Amino acid sequence: MDFNYKKLGFKCGLEIHQQLDTRKLFCSCNTVISNKFDFSFKRKLMPVVGESGDIDESALNEFKKRKTMVYYGNFESSCLVDMDSEPPHEINKDALIIAIQLALLLKMKLVDEVQIMRKTIIDGSITTGFQRTALIATNGFIETSRGRVPIESLVLEEDSCRRIRENEKEIHWALDRQGTPLIELMTSPVIETPSHALEVALKLRELSRNLKIKRGIGTIRQDVNVSIKNGARVEIKGLQNVKHMPRVINNEIRRQLKEKKVIPHVRATLNDDTTKYLRPLASASRMYPETDELPILITKEIINEAKKTLPRIIDVKNELIKLGLNEELAEQIKRSGLYEKFKSINSKINNPKLTSTYLLINKNADNKLLEKVLYCLQKKKIDKENAKKILKQNMSLSELNKFLIKTIDENELRKSVIKLLESKKEILKEDRAFKMLMGLLMKEFKGRADGGTISRILKEELSKRK
Repeated sequence: MDFNYKKLGFKCGLEIHQQLDTRKLFCSCNTVISNKFDFSFKRKLMPVVGESGDIDESALNEFKKRKTMVYYGNFESSCLVDMDSEPPHEINKDALIIAIQLALLLKMKLVDEVQIMRKTIIDGSITTGFQRTALIATNGFIETSRGRVPIESLVLEEDSCRRIRENEKEIHWALDRQGTPLIELMTSPVIETPSHALEVALKLRELSRNLKIKRGIGTIRQDVNVSIKNGARVEIKGLQNVKHMPRVINNEIRRQLKEKKVIPHVRATLNDDTTKYLRPLASASRMYPETDELPILITKEIINEAKKTLPRIIDVKNELIKLGLNEELAEQIKRSGLYEKFKSINSKINNPKLTSTYLLINKNADNKLLEKVLYCLQKKKIDKENAKKILKQNMSLSELNKFLIKTIDENELRKSVIKLLESKKEILKEDRAFKMLMGLLMKEFKGRADGGTISRILKEELSKRK
């Protein structure tokens, strides 16, 4: 059920967190996820006084839980920086360039000087007890069907650890994700409806995909800030599946309508698209300068370097429609992020509809496998059912060979037609003789000969018997 959002005084803003496809932000480790661990250690974290002289309430709330943190790492994706046993290295320039590029695409104003800050986080998700974060740009925008939505800020920061498990006394974390460069985009709270929120999220995701970002589950996360008249801002964290956003927001509105008094706080998304209380809202008191990193000047040279490799933004859907796809297929390819893969495969197959249809059957299918399947389909060397089976199971090229159809020589086909006519002389007297014989032949030679060839030969042989 939708609401009268204007009457409710609905206010909504988004925070989009997108991982970048580079090495870690403050060391040279790879950002490889693995459950193979070479070492582990334990920590207890405590809050510190922020730049304002106060202790952040959300940090204090985590400290009161008194849990021990257990960290696991491997040497490929973790080092002394991740363990907080060595100062951070210089900021990853590749990540900084990507952040600047996204800022340029969003028409944002770049800061003159990047100051690395520490954001207190003591829930155990970062070994240091704080997240290194840096404001890169402000005051951008994105165009939507309901008008322009301002982008208030673009921040470059390090991602947190990956939670493995938890019990009453301990939380266990993997270090592999900690330090992965992460861009955070924050919109103004001007989003008008839940469906508008989904549109904004999808547009920002589509724009970022033109850059060097990570893809797949867990590489992008959406936080939603929601309030209604006479209420307070509630931040909903960890929304993984963007398509569920409207339902999550509507469920939060229902919850707030039932509450007599809504206080500002953070909630976590559950599997059924409802939420649960997580902690108080963070405040400015959790921020303080990073003393191990020098400020970074955003010079003309850095901006020009970012512009040199800035991608040309195209309207993917229109490009696909120009190639002959209908709107539905074009939208599916666009939303799934498969445009580049589609282009690569279709350049060899030159059949947009066939390529898009079978690409969507298994989005992760190996390019060479998909190319071979489509080639065999075009040459009638494989039937549609087996083609779908091969792609869904992501078989190897050698396994595909088992399903190839052995076509019959035309002379052999004619001999078989003559033999059938000799054995089915009683059918020749029927009015529906051609249709009946054609059905028998199609059943016998399904996949080994095309219907047009069978039909032609049958007509020729029937005419000889008149």
